[in-house]
Amino acid sequence: MRFLSYRARSVQEVRQRLLKEFTKTDTDLTLDLLKSKNFLNDQNFAEYWIELREKHRPRSRKVLEQELYNLGVERETIAPLLEALDDYKTALRSGEKIINRYRRMDEKDFMGKMFRYLQQHGFSYEISRNVSVQLWGQLTDSGD
Repeated sequence: MRFLSYRARSVQEVRQRLLKEFTKTDTDLTLDLLKSKNFLNDQNFAEYWIELREKHRPRSRKVLEQELYNLGVERETIAPLLEALDDYKTALRSGEKIINRYRRMDEKDFMGKMFRYLQQHGFSYEISRNVSVQLWGQLTDSGD
């Protein structure tokens, strides 16, 4: 229970943790109990993970899908949750979080750094480029 208290977990994460100390049979029984009491639910976990990422560390849909898959959530559970996300809006929010770091740069340096930042967070070439241009426009329109 302590492992579950730190943050929400996927079924696979808990399974791996339990198998380090318990038999497969005991692990399966424990997982069944936790699922029946709704302490473990991959759908709820995926929703939580996406919400947390969107709020604090925005990533592209592709990166979110890979993170959740690596955490043991089935792609069939992940796909419908990601459909509502707009990579362009997410990239814009992500860039706006760090725009002040690059405020004093010239256009070339700003565009290069912002583009690379967005690419590192999984956004496509086109989105990274367009968001960088839009953010540069916001900086120059604000009078700086």
